[in-house]
Amino acid sequence: MTETKPTVLIVDDPILHRAYSLALSKSGFEVKLAFSFEEVDKLLRNGSGIDAVVAAYGSAPKSGLDIIEAARQTKPEIPCLLVSAVCSPSSPEFVNAVKRCGNIDYVQKCEGWFDYLGPTLQKYFK
Repeated sequence: MTETKPTVLIVDDPILHRAYSLALSKSGFEVKLAFSFEEVDKLLRNGSGIDAVVAAYGSAPKSGLDIIEAARQTKPEIPCLLVSAVCSPSSPEFVNAVKRCGNIDYVQKCEGWFDYLGPTLQKYFK
């Protein structure tokens, strides 16, 4: 019997989608991609098997924090990871989002950051 892989919904610049797919598949995840806030909302509401959300702070027109907040309204316990090159976990915006949404993991976009995605998410699926 094959084990079902957790499915991670990615909301970031489409140019990075292939890199996300490669990094997360190496860590044992399936990847679904979303290109708009409306698509994220639809995927989470229709029971499409999304087990975690990775959202970029700079996602347009809504920020990654807006996407995470919407995800938590639909699925309150879903693991969420914010990735950003500009927003820090100590910023007031991030702190306020954690107060509204609960725990949000964070990965800084810097050299080698794709290597941290899988391990950061794996702790939720052990």
